[in-house]
Amino acid sequence: MRPLRLLLGFVVAGVLVLATGAPASAHASLLKTDPAQGAVLEKAPDQVVLTFNEPVRLDTDFVHGFTADGGDWAVDAVAQDNRVVVTPSGDPGTGTVVVAWKVISADGHIVGGALDFSIGTSTKDVTAAGATVTAAPTSVLVARGIAAGLALAGLLGVVLLTALGRPAAWSDLAWCLGFVGAVLLGPLQQLAHDGRVLGGLTDWVAWLNGLLSWPALLVLLAYLVVGLVRGRGRRAAWAGVPALALVVAAGLAWPSLPQPPAAAAGETSGGSADLGASGTAEVAVHPAGGRSYDLDLTLVDPDGTALTPYRTPTLEVRDDDLTLGDADLERIGAGHYRATVTIPRDGDWTAQVSVRLDEFTNPVAVVPLTVG
Repeated sequence: MRPLRLLLGFVVAGVLVLATGAPASAHASLLKTDPAQGAVLEKAPDQVVLTFNEPVRLDTDFVHGFTADGGDWAVDAVAQDNRVVVTPSGDPGTGTVVVAWKVISADGHIVGGALDFSIGTSTKDVTAAGATVTAAPTSVLVARGIAAGLALAGLLGVVLLTALGRPAAWSDLAWCLGFVGAVLLGPLQQLAHDGRVLGGLTDWVAWLNGLLSWPALLVLLAYLVVGLVRGRGRRAAWAGVPALALVVAAGLAWPSLPQPPAAAAGETSGGSADLGASGTAEVAVHPAGGRSYDLDLTLVDPDGTALTPYRTPTLEVRDDDLTLGDADLERIGAGHYRATVTIPRDGDWTAQVSVRLDEFTNPVAVVPLTVG
């Protein structure tokens, strides 16, 4: 039963990761907005309401409104417990407008962001029809096919060999080979879905995301079901029915999982800046619809390989007059991060990237960006 103990250990480890992996945050977080992000309204709203997870307060000129052409939209704002109520005092016209905000958390930390919605029609209608995604490498697709074949053949082999009364060692071998395929299938499926994931199978994020996806867990549960009964004679043949049903369900569920955002059609820009002697920070900008943009941050060391920081870096977008606050960066590969940021107007901006390399080293790079 050693393979079964291995599987049970893996399941326990996954549960512990899920239970402890979410970092706590003491700063205010935006829970919802009214209007919603990206909404299209018939006319300008009487109020814009931002709701946070804790009481917040405002300082002077911490809320700004922008019309579709990037001009100023006069607004007044007041903090009410955990809400910020923004009241427009002018007509922004039609198109995609933006409300940029900064609030002060209970701990004194300043948190910022921006909300965009449209009046009448969207100024920039970027649709999925114009989107492109880098294709997964052929080697990943071939490896995924081999893993899927091993996972399915292993289940069938265990069931058939047990039902025919063959030696237990044969079914043990089939179970072990199939289990290897089942473990590899999740990460390989993750990489096949997103050709832009860096680091390949050496990237623990791809492994973790793949292994903990629901379809991958269904396949591993199928092996758990068969593993529990395969040593009990021909009863394993009956266990094969629900196990195979789980595998079919996994195959149907995988295509419906949310996919990483595609790079949208349209102008892109970006730049790079040195992190001292530690390497380079590169930021690429891709339109994501309305006034939203996907920012791809890539960190490389002086040798040109992926730079892995001590903790998730911070990225703040600003121009001469406005600071949008820290972007919510998501790690999608070795040295590769992505965030979606609402930038209220076209022109020259900068991304201030702060990278913690160890407990004492924290270089900062200022990367120039051009929007529009």
